Amino acid sequence: MATTGSGRRGGTLRVKNKNPSEVQITAEQLLREARESQKPDEPRPPCRGIADAEELSEYRLRKRQEFEALVRRRAGAGASYAWARYAAWEESQRDMPRTRSVFERALLDAAARRDHALWAGYAEFEARNGRLGRARAVLDRAVAALPSADDLWRKRAQTEEALGCVVGARVVFERWTARMPRAAAWEAYADLEVRHGEVARARAVYKRLVLEHPGADAFLRYAEFESRHGEASAARAVYERAVGTVDLTEDDAAERLLLSFAGFEENCQAHDRARVVYGLGLERLPESSADELHRRFIAFLRRFGHPAEIEDAVTAKRRAQYEAAVAADPLCYDAWFDLIKLEETTGNKDRVRAVYDRAVANVPPAAAEEKRHWRRYIYLWLMRALYEELDARDTDRARAAYAACLRLVPHRKFSSSKLWIMAAQLEIRHKDLPAARRVLGNAIGLAPKDKIFAKYIDMELRLGNVDRCRVLYQKYVEWAPASRRAWMGYVEMEKSLGEDDRARAIYKLAMDQLPAVDVQGAFPRKEEDVPVEQSNVTAKRKRPDLKILEAAYQWKLQKRVHEANPSLFVC
Repeated sequence: MATTGSGRRGGTLRVKNKNPSEVQITAEQLLREARESQKPDEPRPPCRGIADAEELSEYRLRKRQEFEALVRRRAGAGASYAWARYAAWEESQRDMPRTRSVFERALLDAAARRDHALWAGYAEFEARNGRLGRARAVLDRAVAALPSADDLWRKRAQTEEALGCVVGARVVFERWTARMPRAAAWEAYADLEVRHGEVARARAVYKRLVLEHPGADAFLRYAEFESRHGEASAARAVYERAVGTVDLTEDDAAERLLLSFAGFEENCQAHDRARVVYGLGLERLPESSADELHRRFIAFLRRFGHPAEIEDAVTAKRRAQYEAAVAADPLCYDAWFDLIKLEETTGNKDRVRAVYDRAVANVPPAAAEEKRHWRRYIYLWLMRALYEELDARDTDRARAAYAACLRLVPHRKFSSSKLWIMAAQLEIRHKDLPAARRVLGNAIGLAPKDKIFAKYIDMELRLGNVDRCRVLYQKYVEWAPASRRAWMGYVEMEKSLGEDDRARAIYKLAMDQLPAVDVQGAFPRKEEDVPVEQSNVTAKRKRPDLKILEAAYQWKLQKRVHEANPSLFVC
């Protein structure tokens, strides 16, 4: 049951407003809108029937006049299309002489005469109407006018074969091949011989083909022919001749040839031969042209090879990629890193060293005077030295690598503390302390750095050479008198040795050398502990005069800060 707006059930809804609408929609308006929404129909010509011969003659006369006007307007490049339409219409009227006349008139036009399709249409017209002799004559004229048109030669040979004149077709092919055509012409000639059971003649054609076109595509056609119609040994001989003749690095069809050769050997169950073919292709083909060959080789190894062979194939693929990258940009050291890591996984020391030699030969240019240009290059030398020391167990080569890199780096402009330190660590590991001291001493003399001082001092401190450490710290603070790190290290060493007087004196020197801001920072907090932390006294046993010393020190510190920055104390 229906329910009204007021909740009443049953009955029909009543219209409350029965006044007419302000906008009235009429049937005329609906029809007009429907008409306007439709696309305008294109006017169609009236269908006229032909009642008698007189009307047919008038119709033909009118159409011929239209076509004549059309070919006059289309003079030039579009003339052949107009003539072809004209001839097709005449053929539809079953008027063969007029059709032939149209074609002959068309061939008088120079532009239309150069159109292969017009000649082919003329010959096909004669052949459709059973005039094979005329078609032969037309094609003879066509190949004489256009001797480089392969499609016309092919139609000429097909016409002879359709007439049952195999000898005539063979003569046509001989005339055609004498003009040095593409390989497709020779293959069509061989197919003719095969269709008529003349396999020996077809083989002779293919032999002539590979002499005229000694490319991968021609040899591939010949080998496939021998695979279908000859013995396996004959096909293999063709493949081997192709590999020895074709320039695999330049021929675009070289990959297809090698894939076919390898597939042939697989079908013959000659897996070792197939493996050799794959290896030859991967070795001689450019990387950009051997993607499919490599993919097929991996699939072959998964079926017939060993896991080690699969790994070698993958390594060869990656090696080729990295070689292409370093050839494109010899200064791309990241590509050299990838290639070196790959060679190191193979375990071939000679190959690894050869790659290192090639990599380090690419020295950054003279214009690269910033360390960021040299950082990756220095890492190459560091990797080489570590390889010689740890993997090859050749200390002399590792030492020579460090020395060569140290000679190449322009230390007057920038240097690498990591390089100096690792060179010294090599000598330490082999218990040659004088050599390590020479390396670090040269580093301090040529390119002193905080890390080099810290490493040298740490080495001497571990050896118990306190006097050497003091000498090094003196050079350190002479080189960097504003370095809190140098002063703090010096003081900490004296404190650890129980030399409180020395530590206190060094603090005083530091306060004279360091700026006031540095003295105000974390540095002075350390001096408070100088008279307290003795080697034989714990932190809890403090002397009673420490408070006086601390107050005096704070007063002196405030005085120095006030002298340096008097504006900080203006109220």
